[in-house]
Amino acid sequence: LNAAPGMVAAWYNKGLAEVDLGQFAEAIINFDHALALDKTVAIIRVNKGLAFFRLFRFEEELAAYDAALVIDPTMAVAWYNKGVALRQLNRHRDALFTFEKAISLDNGMVRAWFNKAAFHSREGSYELALQAYDMVLSLEPLHTLAWVGKSFVLINIGRSGAGKKAFIRANQVDPQLSLMRRNYGGALFFSKRSRNYVAFLDKKDLDVATLRQVVDDVITTAGMENPRGEM
Repeated sequence: LNAAPGMVAAWYNKGLAEVDLGQFAEAIINFDHALALDKTVAIIRVNKGLAFFRLFRFEEELAAYDAALVIDPTMAVAWYNKGVALRQLNRHRDALFTFEKAISLDNGMVRAWFNKAAFHSREGSYELALQAYDMVLSLEPLHTLAWVGKSFVLINIGRSGAGKKAFIRANQVDPQLSLMRRNYGGALFFSKRSRNYVAFLDKKDLDVATLRQVVDDVITTAGMENPRGEM
């Protein structure tokens, strides 16, 4: 690397290797070395944003995605990850716009659809949430969280029978319901009908007191898109 300091790809790929090792601050340094040599590569800025995300430096993460989008405004993954950053900053309506922008560029982006569904569910716009969950499940039929989210929405619009079927499907997809257990706390927190939901699920082995602390997993479990893009 020292023998060829002008190689953008070498600095960038070293940054990716640092990310894999969990050395996110070091990764950012290497991404900056690459950008000092070529500021026009959007994927470097996206992965720099991901490193900031891992360090909980969300304002800097957002700036990295904005810089990437100046270079390539058609980059769906940058729009999606920007939405996640905005969500971490409690800018949920701005996040929804970016998720919808990502979907307009890549209609098959499951995580963007899931986050859109979760936003509408949180806001009580259950019909819009249901449409988005159905889109997730058309793209990824074994998406446990989407089945759980759909069951929650159906219950809230009075379709308890269909809600029960959706929840049973989630059990079939993931018998341990490991993702549901994480998601459950968010459902309790956001639902004005949390007692009804608890009674419906009747999962006595769940530690509700602990799960209440997982107040935002309805949205955050969807996670980040990591485009990698090794050069």
